[in-house]
Amino acid sequence: MQYLVLGAEFLIGTVFVAAVMSKLVAFHAFDQSLREMRVLPARWAYPVSLAVVAAECAVFLCLAVPVAAPAGFALACFLMGAFSLAILMALRRRRQVPCRCFGSSTTPLGMAHVIRNGVLAVVAATGLLLSDRDTTGEAAAILVTAITGTLLGITAARLDDVIKLFQPVSAGRE
Repeated sequence: MQYLVLGAEFLIGTVFVAAVMSKLVAFHAFDQSLREMRVLPARWAYPVSLAVVAAECAVFLCLAVPVAAPAGFALACFLMGAFSLAILMALRRRRQVPCRCFGSSTTPLGMAHVIRNGVLAVVAATGLLLSDRDTTGEAAAILVTAITGTLLGITAARLDDVIKLFQPVSAGRE
C-alpha cells in the first residue's frame, strides 16, 4: 500500500504543481476564464483566482512533506469537488469557456474535465485513506512509483491534448 500512496502523492503533486505554474504564467487568462464562467459575482473573481492558486500551491507543498500529506490529499479532494461543481454550473448555463486549468488551452470546459477531476479526487481520497504508511521501501520500487505517478500526473494535466490525439481528423484540421 505504501507504493500506492507514494504514487498518489506524485500524481496529485504533479497535477497541482503544473496547475500552479501555468496559472502564474497566464494568471490574467485564468482570472478572465473564471469571470466568463459566471458562477460567482464578478467582484469575487480576482480574489477567488488568487485563492485557487494559493490552495493549489498548498496541496503541492503539503504532499511534499510526509506528515502533511493527509492535509494535501484532503485539500485536493475539496478542490476537485469545487472545480467540478463550477464546471457543471457553467455547462448548465451553456457557457463556452476555455479550460484554463493548465494554461492557455482553447478547449472549452466540458464533461471530460469533470471526469478528470473525479478521477483525481478518487486518487486523492485513496491517498488520504491509506496515508498512514511506512515510508521505507525498495529504492528501485520507490523510483518506479515516483516516475509512474509523475507521468500520470503530466497526462492528467495535458488531458485536452491527449483527447485531441484520439479525435478523428476532419478535412479542415491537419
